Amino acid sequence: MPIALVDRLRALPRADREAIYARCTAKQLAALQWEWERFWARPDEREPGAIEGRGQLPPPGRWKWWANIGGRGGGKTMACAQWVSHQALTLPGVRIHLVAPTVDHARDVMVEGDKSGLLAVSPPWADVHWYPSIGDGKVQWGNGSTAHVYSVEKPRRQRGPECSRIWIDDAAAFGPKAKAAIDVLLYGFRKRAPDGSAERGVVSTSPIDNEFINWLLAASYGGRRSRVVFSRSTTDDNRVNLTEGLFEETMAEFAGTEMEQFERYGAYDPRNAPRVFQGINFQQYLQPGLTEYLVSVAVWIDPALSTSTRSCEVGMIVAGLTASGTIVLLEDCSARMGANEWPARAHEALERWQASAQEAHFGVEVNRGTDQPPQLLRAEEQIRRMARGEPRVSVIPVRTVFAHRSKVARAQPLPGLYRAGVVRHLPGLEVLERQLRELKDPPQGDVDRADAAVYAVLDLAGILDKQDGYTVGGSVMAPFVTPAPQGAVQVGPVVTQPVQPFQFSQPARR
Repeated sequence: MPIALVDRLRALPRADREAIYARCTAKQLAALQWEWERFWARPDEREPGAIEGRGQLPPPGRWKWWANIGGRGGGKTMACAQWVSHQALTLPGVRIHLVAPTVDHARDVMVEGDKSGLLAVSPPWADVHWYPSIGDGKVQWGNGSTAHVYSVEKPRRQRGPECSRIWIDDAAAFGPKAKAAIDVLLYGFRKRAPDGSAERGVVSTSPIDNEFINWLLAASYGGRRSRVVFSRSTTDDNRVNLTEGLFEETMAEFAGTEMEQFERYGAYDPRNAPRVFQGINFQQYLQPGLTEYLVSVAVWIDPALSTSTRSCEVGMIVAGLTASGTIVLLEDCSARMGANEWPARAHEALERWQASAQEAHFGVEVNRGTDQPPQLLRAEEQIRRMARGEPRVSVIPVRTVFAHRSKVARAQPLPGLYRAGVVRHLPGLEVLERQLRELKDPPQGDVDRADAAVYAVLDLAGILDKQDGYTVGGSVMAPFVTPAPQGAVQVGPVVTQPVQPFQFSQPARR
């Protein structure tokens, strides 16, 4: 492990340290506060020509990206802040972009951070100022260098502005759509620095499974030709500056877990990230059409609450249970829709398929802590009934679920159901199948279709309310609905009447 000069000094006996201090003037001791490279930083150590090493100083060579990957508290942010400050001071007029998960993160960590923010690491003669009201925030140095704040929450703001230096912090918190936001920003990463040098960027993050980090780490195993070099670190490398409680309590609690590998040791290889449906070939479970009568059909929705028409993807899957007990995924109606659109599409899907089944119901996730989704479904149903001259009431059952488990944990029972031949697919579900194949923890990209399909299968298999980690609302029906007839069969919480199979025509898809 690289050892900083300050740590070597700390390791000396007290008498030896005091003897060294005694030979220094007050001015020299004061100057040590700003002597990052030769005193405070852990030096760069790596084999000649290696892209991976250790330490807090930038490696030699003509790299484009310097990725500081490591455990929490390992000194990654400090290393990148010092590099940015050095670039700003030695390249007067340079334009820098500061990219963070949110604007608040950029302010609290990258700019105003107590010890490793740009304001804290900049020496007094840098004449650095912070202007939070300019755009999403701007840092200005006395020599004309500037650093502008951008967040992955607002990718459109990244169109247009150019820069020659970038600092991307805490990419682990970027979320599933971060790579698309970074792609927009990278088109502006094209200016030469005032000294004529090419663009350069630094990244400070702990490694977890998301699209941007996978893109970055691909260079470490030859997956990409971009010039990327890595400095690895662990939380233990910076132990002298951290509390013992962190190691004796917090770190001890996660000993031996995958989280310990990510958060303490900074160890992650995207090639080894397990996928829930690994080994499942969905083509083996494909059937050209329906050959049995459907006892029950369900439309399951993983909704978006925004009224924006392009807010986010709404997962909407139609599934049916046959008389022989097979669950068939029938149709994928998912799309980017707001709360003013998806209820109508859900009713259209149910209307297309309910004529082929004895019973039909909705299922909807209410994980955002609101009863709005079932209310929207009922309101849409009442509007449709009124248009047909029917009483303005709700008669279609709506099942709700609040999941306390991750998307991956919810999907764990499904591979076994596939291998047992319980689940089949109709053609046309390629996008859903791709999301299922890529489902892993944490999820990468949109997985709303996969989430809706998982709920649909667990529901029709009758095990959704038997799984730990769910709060399931029964089939919510209007009070006037007649009770189920004698001898009815229970499928999950949905009551259906057994019937004999008969020939029918499959509804046309839209």
